[in-house]
Amino acid sequence: MSEKTAQENFAQPQAIPQPPPYNPAQAPAQLPPQGTQDAPQPNYSAPQPNHNAPQPNYNAPPPQIHGGAPLPMTQNPIQPESLRTKPDVVICHHCNCKVVTATATENGTCTYLSCAGLAVIGLTLFCCLIPFCVKACKDIVHSCPNCKRDIALYSRLNKRSHRI
Repeated sequence: MSEKTAQENFAQPQAIPQPPPYNPAQAPAQLPPQGTQDAPQPNYSAPQPNHNAPQPNYNAPPPQIHGGAPLPMTQNPIQPESLRTKPDVVICHHCNCKVVTATATENGTCTYLSCAGLAVIGLTLFCCLIPFCVKACKDIVHSCPNCKRDIALYSRLNKRSHRI
């Protein structure tokens, strides 16, 4: 295709036809407002429920995490003793809700021993306080975002969690 024919095709804009004018005589009959009920029709009886009939398949929505998105059904909660450094799915033993834990760091035995070790080595001035600024030296506290109570504590020194 040459440049000239492409320019000719796009040079003149096409006119868009106008819609026909509105005629209220041709408008459909108005529907009754929603929420109102018409009188029952004569010779009509409401269907009787059959309690012995099998229920239709009902796909329940996925369980909700309190304060978050729905959990996939394949992700099973773990025991609080299995928690490590990352948030994970557990059942809170305080409120019995399935939640993803919130994590926070706190100074623990590893932090204080690292500080003491650096002080014994004799690093200059306040270098022994460095472990208080490093997350890798601190313990991890897992808490429930629903009831705000602590669930478990992961100790960096022991490399294991224990229930609080």
